[in-house]
Amino acid sequence: MINIRRMASTSSIQTALKTVNANIQNQISKKTEGAQNVRLVAVTKTKPVEDIITAYECGQRHFGENYIIELEEKTKHPRIQAICREIKWHFIGHVQTNKAKNLAAIPNLYMCETVHSEKLAKKLNKELEKAGKTEKLKVLVQVNTSREENKNGVSTSKVSDLVNLIRTKCTELEFKGLMTIGSFDHSLADGVNPDFVKLLKCRDDVCRRCNLKVEDIELSMGMSHDYEHAIELGSTNVRVGSTIFGARDPPKQSQNQEVIQEKEEESQQFQENNDSQHITKATDQEEVLENDTARLKELAI
Repeated sequence: MINIRRMASTSSIQTALKTVNANIQNQISKKTEGAQNVRLVAVTKTKPVEDIITAYECGQRHFGENYIIELEEKTKHPRIQAICREIKWHFIGHVQTNKAKNLAAIPNLYMCETVHSEKLAKKLNKELEKAGKTEKLKVLVQVNTSREENKNGVSTSKVSDLVNLIRTKCTELEFKGLMTIGSFDHSLADGVNPDFVKLLKCRDDVCRRCNLKVEDIELSMGMSHDYEHAIELGSTNVRVGSTIFGARDPPKQSQNQEVIQEKEEESQQFQENNDSQHITKATDQEEVLENDTARLKELAI
């Protein structure tokens, strides 16, 4: 079955970008103190090259992608290479460690917003060393503020440890801040998003434990449905897709395969971890039994 990608009209993208940028500036102007610039990342997941070029020609420079395969395809596209020379790609999807090499090789990769573990940070750092990039890759630590099992991200209690590892052990990575998605179930009608508030607290904890300044820590939170609310709470990086380009198209077969592979690898890793725990427990039980037997022999003597 052929996947037909709908191309948004040039005028609709132009209008949407103007509206989103105006809304961003409006939220910034409301801040009486501590106002920071806010970066708009236009999310082009499943969107055609033509939409990217249209947004680029409207002045947009930061673009976000969720799938490494799709990002590779778009960065290699001759029209992207010819027209969008100053494009800055953000990877905002889940990174499997075995895809770190692919990600490290992406040209014009500006930031990875989804570093969620020490293992991934070390692997990505290693692959960047091999790739011989002249600049460090900016990274955000993804935090699972909602504690949902179906979301990736480091737990709030482990954020500072991961940040410290990146800053002290990963010479090819430049820690820039924190990112969260938050619960999809939260309604703005219910008030302040508690997951965004948790990210603010994580930032304060990181600053305290890693001796950093609050103003130096970027916060990436907020998408099409809640980016204004996120900016109000302190977000400096918002990821907006459908509001600019229209409803998301069904993923291509290659993207579906990437997700399936990811789930299979996560399941395998989970099983390996369980097996390791079982082996450890069994070993501990054997040691206890041996110690008890030795004591009985001593008593018998």
